[in-house]
Amino acid sequence: EVQRMKDARASAPAIKATFTRQLNKHTASIEALLHTAVANMEAKLEGFDGGAPRAVTIKLGDAPTVDVGIAHKRLPDLVRMLACRLPNGRRLNVWLHGPAGTGKTYAAKKAAEAMGLAFYFTGAVETAYALMGYTDAHGNLVRTPFRDAWENGGVFLMDEADASHPQALAALNAAIDGSLAAFPDGMVERHEDCVIVAGANTVGRGGGTKYAGRVKQDGAFLSRWAMLEWAHDDALETALLGDCAIAHEWVKVVRAMREAAKGERIEGASTTTRATLDGAALLRGGLPFDLTVEATIRKGMDESSWSRLTATTAVEMRDAKKAIEKMVADAGK
Repeated sequence: EVQRMKDARASAPAIKATFTRQLNKHTASIEALLHTAVANMEAKLEGFDGGAPRAVTIKLGDAPTVDVGIAHKRLPDLVRMLACRLPNGRRLNVWLHGPAGTGKTYAAKKAAEAMGLAFYFTGAVETAYALMGYTDAHGNLVRTPFRDAWENGGVFLMDEADASHPQALAALNAAIDGSLAAFPDGMVERHEDCVIVAGANTVGRGGGTKYAGRVKQDGAFLSRWAMLEWAHDDALETALLGDCAIAHEWVKVVRAMREAAKGERIEGASTTTRATLDGAALLRGGLPFDLTVEATIRKGMDESSWSRLTATTAVEMRDAKKAIEKMVADAGK
């Protein structure tokens, strides 16, 4: 027994040193985790204004500052890009890409407003005629919004650009890279204030499973665009909801599912600002919470993926449902 105690005493420093090393190791790991958590939180909070309505003002050169009202936080970036000119004097062509329902069309309209220009629009393009126009059977020239913007100036938005036929868009290559375009009635020079924007969900290299209808575009065509990503803007989303308490409770569900779908890499859920606004409208109209979720977020999503998503967001779903149902009940009293 005496020998055993001597041996234990002799080994005590080594045991203490081992324990100290392990403790320091785990302490460093904990500190690293805390540092990462704080950094992630700071990144999320950067520029966050508590969801209060945020008016956007834009200043271009010597022109007066323009207040465009409630708008996406990246609108000033878009306008500055559209205002830039190349050595030949023409404006940059900007490819605006981001998830569905993030307000790309609205942004293009706001950009036109900020620049003091008219706004023109077209959807997915199947043939070059939809852009360049044509001469009908009676010999009359049929003009297009693109022609009007090209000839008279203005912001032209080609929405759903990545759902357009590549061959139809390739007809634009010479025009958008220069200052002359061939229309049915002849060559027309590009107006100095013709601004061309493409709205898309992808960068033009195909849509994968999420945006399966998006087509891979020609590389030469894509090279003629400056790219600007258009992601979700939580502050804008909050501002669009107004002061409706039900809507502000509902947006918690959409955002929880948005983050969960991204973190778990689950595809199929509709968690855009459009889902936020549509869901809020349905709830205000008296539709049940569960039906609203099915109609605006799930939208036929497969059972396996939906189960994974709802398991991750079960707490947020439960709390929001309880709060909204109470608001509806109190309103009906």
